[in-house]
Amino acid sequence: MRKCDVQTHNDRPYGNQYPAICVKVRSFVSSSAVVARFKCDHACAEKALEYAFSFAQSRFWVTAQEFADDTWGKGTTKVYGTGRSAGWLIVTDIGTPDEWDAIALGKWAHFECLIRGEIAALCETSTVLDDIDANEWHKPGAEEYNFIDTKTGPKCLADLKASAIAAGYGPVVRA
Repeated sequence: MRKCDVQTHNDRPYGNQYPAICVKVRSFVSSSAVVARFKCDHACAEKALEYAFSFAQSRFWVTAQEFADDTWGKGTTKVYGTGRSAGWLIVTDIGTPDEWDAIALGKWAHFECLIRGEIAALCETSTVLDDIDANEWHKPGAEEYNFIDTKTGPKCLADLKASAIAAGYGPVVRA
């Protein structure tokens, strides 16, 4: 990697230029893969993918900061997303590529490799389907935070809603 290969992005119009990585996800798991695995309808599959994508995004940003902490030292950098839909990952407090020596450039190359690998892993079909399965998002009535704690242990909200409807209580609405 050369200094000129490092992308930069500003965090606001006319703001500071920071080393950046484009983290836009161009393709994700298809709803037909969810339908095939869980035998749910397309509406449930689409909702499950929406929840899975949100979950993957949350995990990604936590992991990205951990990678930065491991690369440059805990508490020395800040990683955040900017641009429409946070499509650019920015790292602050590491200078600009023009200021870097070979060691700093090597750290950036390593960090970028870790980030690209994490995106690939989080968008892998098996990972997404496993997340949907673990959170039971494929069920009708599922919610993003689909479990609650009860005295008898955790319960799936989608199952509780289905039980209420089966018992004749009609649709269950949560505010």
